[in-house]
Amino acid sequence: MTEKSRYGEQKTKGPSDSLQEELSRVNRELRRAEELFNAVTDDALIETCTYRIQTLMTYRAYLLRTARQETAAQALVTL
Repeated sequence: MTEKSRYGEQKTKGPSDSLQEELSRVNRELRRAEELFNAVTDDALIETCTYRIQTLMTYRAYLLRTARQETAAQALVTL
């Protein structure tokens, strides 16, 4: 994908940009799920929120691990 920089130049989105965007999206969803968990009283909804929070936390850990691996690979290339 390409988008324009603030100077009007074309810039290419790298994988790390996509990872950062996805990580931001997951963090927003996690906050919303935690807010909903704090607001609901029905047992089924509490269980659903708990499952959703756990799923998002696992996915966030995967994204962070992937970002670390990419950073380490880039560091090896620059050496």
